[in-house]
Amino acid sequence: VDAEVAGEKNVRLPGLDGLRALACIAVFGVHWQQITEFTAKLGPFDITELLIKGNTGVSLFVTLSGFLLSMPMWRRGSSPPPGGWLSFAMRRAARILPAYYVCLTVLVVARLHFTSVGDLIDTALHYTLLFNYTERTIYSLAASFWALALLAQLYVLFPLLVMLLRVTPARKGHAVVMVAALTVGSYLAHAWVMRVAGNLQP
Repeated sequence: VDAEVAGEKNVRLPGLDGLRALACIAVFGVHWQQITEFTAKLGPFDITELLIKGNTGVSLFVTLSGFLLSMPMWRRGSSPPPGGWLSFAMRRAARILPAYYVCLTVLVVARLHFTSVGDLIDTALHYTLLFNYTERTIYSLAASFWALALLAQLYVLFPLLVMLLRVTPARKGHAVVMVAALTVGSYLAHAWVMRVAGNLQP
């Protein structure tokens, strides 16, 4: 795994390749079980449950992304990345949006997913990567797209977190309080957004 995430020289972290491989296997396992509905036990060992818990691989991927994104920041002392945050955003967008928009457009056209108001709302939410906030739209076009929406939102929140860290005193106690407050605030904000989005009628 390379930590070249902000225009800096690559830093090779071989140990993280193993973690990424485990995450890939876990995600593959959970999707394979969902498609095949495979069930099996080996004595007291529940193989099916192990495969189902493979969704934790997504959490591992997100954690790795956050870690690699933050490495250059810590080396710079929380200063903006080379070229500024706009350059950072452009690099992140170039990484995921072109292929995503091509696949999305093909699906929208092939399924005529624009012939009703609900379809148009759904399509707009997909193009703005906000479709993962309602149960009606999160899997409406492609089940795997939800991870891209989550990743894009992580990229948007990352600079805000960095700027917050820059104005926070560098003390362990303050850092712990800040992380706790961010965690609670994130859960509350997520619950509110899900409640509001759930009332949409796409």
